[in-house]
Amino acid sequence: MNRCFHGSCITRDSPCDDGLPCTVNEEPCQALGAGCSAEPDQNCNAACTNDAQCATHEKCTIGKCVSGQCQLSAKLCEDGNPCTIAYCSAATGQCVSQADPSCQSNGCTTNAQGVVAGCPASNPCVTYACAQNNCVTLAEVCNDLNPCTVDACDVATGTCTYTAIPNCAGCAVDKDCEDFSPCTVDRCTTATGQCEHAYLANCEVCTVATSLYICNDFDDCTLDLCGSDGLCAHIPSGTEECAVDFCSTDVDCVSGSTCAVGRCDSVTGICAFSPVYCRDGSACTKDGYDVCVEGVGCVEIPDLTCGGGAACSANQPDACKVDNKCVTAACVAGKCQATLKSCNDGDPCTFDACDGTTGTCIHEEAPPGQCPGTAGCTSDAQCLANSCQIGQCIGGMCVTHDKVCNDYLSCTVGDACDQLKEGCYFDLKYGCLGCSGDPDCDDGDVCTQDVCLGPGVCSNQPSGQPGCN
Repeated sequence: MNRCFHGSCITRDSPCDDGLPCTVNEEPCQALGAGCSAEPDQNCNAACTNDAQCATHEKCTIGKCVSGQCQLSAKLCEDGNPCTIAYCSAATGQCVSQADPSCQSNGCTTNAQGVVAGCPASNPCVTYACAQNNCVTLAEVCNDLNPCTVDACDVATGTCTYTAIPNCAGCAVDKDCEDFSPCTVDRCTTATGQCEHAYLANCEVCTVATSLYICNDFDDCTLDLCGSDGLCAHIPSGTEECAVDFCSTDVDCVSGSTCAVGRCDSVTGICAFSPVYCRDGSACTKDGYDVCVEGVGCVEIPDLTCGGGAACSANQPDACKVDNKCVTAACVAGKCQATLKSCNDGDPCTFDACDGTTGTCIHEEAPPGQCPGTAGCTSDAQCLANSCQIGQCIGGMCVTHDKVCNDYLSCTVGDACDQLKEGCYFDLKYGCLGCSGDPDCDDGDVCTQDVCLGPGVCSNQPSGQPGCN
């Protein structure tokens, strides 16, 4: 608020208090005319005598006074229709229902030739199996057994495409030679970069006629089917005695962690979770599982050695790229090189640091009697940063950088950082059904091909690009 005092304007933060015991009031008051804001305190147990005392500003949060204490809960919406998604509208507080495109109708059949009828037309890269009159989604698997091509299914035509990888040296490990056949042993001859597929004696691929004994996994809780590629599929039966929480889209597989990606297996209907492997394709930044920070996502950590001077060329602009402006990285004479900006002012009584977002040096005076000297930092713990920054000790100097927030979920929007919210926040996209395009399937790894196969179904397969073993 502004006040005129003896001819001068005095500005003070407006106090933010809505008087409701079950809201968390943010201070100072938000700028740009937004006013004060308050969010529900989900752990509220304030004393009360009636429900009105447990109210919040969220229309989809219900406050109740139970045994003299407030309890908050989300408003649940259910319309009894298995083929719609019901949710509470944040704008009105009313329940809203919309069609679920992943819902599969019952009544399908399979003839003697294995042809499925009665399932809805969809993405041509998705086929169906019929299990107990229910349609089960099966993604098309494209593999030409060549480690030097990127294999994909063209969603426009349903045909497989195999794109040559420039400068590919062939396979590096046995996994590069996977042909998805139960009747072969796949090996990589590293000396030549060629794949070998040794056939197993007496092995049979399945057919509709032979699936009853070839595909029998002796598990009463699975339906054993044979796919058109001759491979067995074991689909949970879903009977009461075998009840598990099945998924239909990736939305059902949210892990609650920014460092784990959940995907729904379209064959088994079971969620599979994998840790986020951070890799941006630059030799001058560190890769790995430990580069992911819980609550933030992948964090760029400069590597001043650039992987020991990794090879690069002029037509690879991102091979040595570093977004941190305190680090200069470039391709020099065919090798990546990186240098750290010096911010040492020679004063033993200042803390010297560099702002990686702007590239400016920072010199903060130390408290009396606590001069740090000129030796510099030795660990990240010595590099103080606010809730929206990462503090890193690089080459003996503290470097801060703004957090880039990403939870790798297709149903959150506005992934950003706010000091008032004490870090990264991820807002739920109401009514979201999962991915609607390939960018929604980002998994933090530049070496995977991120594809949205259909509403809510992502695929993250190795891309096979150079340097992505």
